[in-house]
Amino acid sequence: MKLLSLPASFILLLVSSCLIISSFADLSAECNHFVLNHCANETFDEDTAQSYLQSLSYLFQNLTSQSAQSKFFKTTSGSGQSSVSGLFRCREELSNQDCHNCVKKLPEVTKSVCRNTKSARVQLSGCYMSYNADEWGVPDLIEPEPRLRYTKCEEHEELPFGFRELMDAGFLELEHGIWNSHDGYYSTDYELVHMLAQCEEGFRGCECGECISHAVQIAQEECQHSASGEIYMEHCYMRYDYYSHGIPHEHQPEQREYHDEHGFGKAAAIALGGVAALVLGVVFLLCIKSASKKDDDS
Repeated sequence: MKLLSLPASFILLLVSSCLIISSFADLSAECNHFVLNHCANETFDEDTAQSYLQSLSYLFQNLTSQSAQSKFFKTTSGSGQSSVSGLFRCREELSNQDCHNCVKKLPEVTKSVCRNTKSARVQLSGCYMSYNADEWGVPDLIEPEPRLRYTKCEEHEELPFGFRELMDAGFLELEHGIWNSHDGYYSTDYELVHMLAQCEEGFRGCECGECISHAVQIAQEECQHSASGEIYMEHCYMRYDYYSHGIPHEHQPEQREYHDEHGFGKAAAIALGGVAALVLGVVFLLCIKSASKKDDDS
């Protein structure tokens, strides 16, 4: 019995669909890595713990729910002495679905690492959440000097000649872009490097630009031999990735903007999955038809 030979176009379409679908899965997965946490030393008193924890639970539910339709949300739960204020923020290039998938992990992570302290902040690679018992008041967002929270530099075996100069030029463009942005977010593709910078909600203008400038200085000093790096400051974040064979399509600005504003990332993956299923169905029918033809010939 001879093996059925399938048309090369069907095989190519099937493989391409699977690869594109996996790229969406990789993007979603990379947003949920734990980065850092900051927990207050003070915990709720036994007399007030129950009311505070109930307010905190409602706060987490509200923030998680809002993350399905917004990349930033701030609210207060409870009233009087037991009220708790909190917020979440997602990276701007994420779709609404990826933002929601990231934020919904934060309550459990926060409970695990901070053990119901009076204030806490937990950062995942794609989002962060913070809360504060209202009796403490709202902390001042503006600090005299931006504070470094976390640095991640990935080593690269071989970097091309002129890599340092390439990065310096790219960083200049990133700084210029964030200083002139109106929403505290900027991303750019500079030759073979994808870069992005983002500041916290309400942290705009000069404060945002200065924060990213500090982050760039740290990246230039600590990640100068790395093909990719992430710098988390107190109120801003920057990242760069060098791609020796060209920047992947999912990181191109026009694709990311379309993906963000309309939340089509998940829909595109579903559609591509449908294409793959259709291809498999057609292949299956061809197999049946071929087998039937062989039976008739025999």
